[in-house]
Amino acid sequence: MNIDRRNKTKQELWTENKELWARLAEFEETMRAIRAGEVDAFFVNDSKGHRVVTLEGGESAYRVLVEAMNEGAAIVEEDGILFFCNKRLATLLHAPLETVMGASLFRFVAPVDEAKVKTLLNQARIDACASDISFLLEDGTTTPVQLSLSPMLIHGAPRIGIVATDLTERNKAQEELRRLSLVDELTGLLNRRGFLTVAQRTLTLAHRLEGPLLLIFADLDGMKFINDTIGHREGDHALIDTAQILKKTYRDSDIIARLGGDEFTVLAMVNSRRDTALLAARLQAQVDAHNAIGHRPYQISISTGVVPYDTEKRQPLEELLALADSAMYENKRRKHQDAVRDSAIRSLAEQRSRRTINLPGL
Repeated sequence: MNIDRRNKTKQELWTENKELWARLAEFEETMRAIRAGEVDAFFVNDSKGHRVVTLEGGESAYRVLVEAMNEGAAIVEEDGILFFCNKRLATLLHAPLETVMGASLFRFVAPVDEAKVKTLLNQARIDACASDISFLLEDGTTTPVQLSLSPMLIHGAPRIGIVATDLTERNKAQEELRRLSLVDELTGLLNRRGFLTVAQRTLTLAHRLEGPLLLIFADLDGMKFINDTIGHREGDHALIDTAQILKKTYRDSDIIARLGGDEFTVLAMVNSRRDTALLAARLQAQVDAHNAIGHRPYQISISTGVVPYDTEKRQPLEELLALADSAMYENKRRKHQDAVRDSAIRSLAEQRSRRTINLPGL
């Protein structure tokens, strides 16, 4: 509309453009309300042009968005009263939606985390924050969640927005990864990292209790021969059998691990150091019982080295392993020498038995 403002009076301009003026006035009022925090709003640009849609007009869109979230969502007052929540939060809490709305957030927080949540609420008045906590469910059990909080202003009143993410599956995955990182996949025993982690705690306990400990380093004899002549699959069976023999020999409270390859170790708490011979005899008895079954094309043989842990010296765990390893190789060398000697004696005896003695004629 072209208007010759030089020939139009103010009244005429108002009359001809009253619809435009009404729109401008509505826009200014909306913007004032937004700036004052009296309403929430968002801008829309579509076929109808640019316009501001207030919460009253877009409330259904907000609700659809919040209800579609995979996380629990809520708006709480500064004292923790749940002003609004979506169905996902009620599902997470195992509680009906109507009992969650209007209730205190602390009704659903595990007692051990109440102080932490109070700190989060205070911080969320100023800035966004987050922390892992546990929700207390109606049946008395708990579930882990990550609670993310941020400040909000609704109709001019301060509120706090909350998003609760269920951590159950994440924690299960992390626990499985942790377990796999500490456990040997083939034998089910602790691996080297797992042994160092768990055994160090036992050494700390031994310092307090002053209980005697023995570190046993065990090596499966003839592993290379089994792999090279029968195959690596049978070599895996030999390692698994060795792990089972060690489990049957030592107690559940003892720490048993496969360090790698054909090397195993045990940290055993004993009554006295005189138990060394008893444990060695028990291990050999289990080896003999296993070999007597005869279900493998070879005999299991285990060489060991044993060192006591001195609670006064407080030797590092790696140093203990090195000492036990050296003792094991010394025993293996002695065992090999004995085997060679016994073989030579048997060979000589066989040769003598085959000799014929010519007696002089009578």
